[in-house]
Amino acid sequence: MRFVDVAKSVGLDYRWPKQPRPLRSLEAFGVGCAFLDYDNDGWQDILLVNKPTVAVFHNQRGRFANVTKPLGFERFKGDWKGVAVGDYDGDGWLDVLLTGYRCLALLRNDGGRKFIDATRAAGLSSTNRNHWGSSAGFMDLDANGTLDLVLLNFEIE
Repeated sequence: MRFVDVAKSVGLDYRWPKQPRPLRSLEAFGVGCAFLDYDNDGWQDILLVNKPTVAVFHNQRGRFANVTKPLGFERFKGDWKGVAVGDYDGDGWLDVLLTGYRCLALLRNDGGRKFIDATRAAGLSSTNRNHWGSSAGFMDLDANGTLDLVLLNFEIE
């Protein structure tokens, strides 16, 4: 079996920014991505995490369109490293948490039309209290039917 790169031919026209050489710990850590059906149409969309913004591609039945700007993601600037996806508010729409170096953003899905910054309203710090958010996940830790947030920070000593 062999794999063929079809990304560009299906509309995933994205270039990862060049990394500085030599790499520092911050760059060597890498970045993330997520597959999510943000508009509940049954097709998995793609969110690519990077610096200074993320990119979101809507799956239109096997072809992809860049919807970063219409969904409002271009407003969220940072040294993004990771992403977690979950319906934290229980409204039936997948929400997004972006983690990064001294940045954090909880983005509430507004009916698949746009994403709204809910970071402060949820009691989170947009600077992640100056920590390096390396990983996160939504899960129901106490089995009460609502999602909890687990946020991991990387520390350099």
